[in-house]
Amino acid sequence: GSDLVEITGTPGDLVIHLGDGSTVRADTLLVAAGRIPNGDRLEVAEGGIDTHDDGRIVVDQYCRTTSDGVFAIGDVSTPIPL
Repeated sequence: GSDLVEITGTPGDLVIHLGDGSTVRADTLLVAAGRIPNGDRLEVAEGGIDTHDDGRIVVDQYCRTTSDGVFAIGDVSTPIPL
């Protein structure tokens, strides 16, 4: 990856300048930073599903939860913003 240095241009015609000197052109840029999981609101513990301290659902490498036959995929189970 590379650090974001600057965004120039106009809405619909953006130029994203990166730390390695390269640029990326785009019409739209989505920034989704600082999201907090809310898996705790699902009351998954009642179904025998474990969660991490921050509320994310515990899964293995195949996205299986601690409850047989239940899978969790996406923001509810990973610290990596998708």
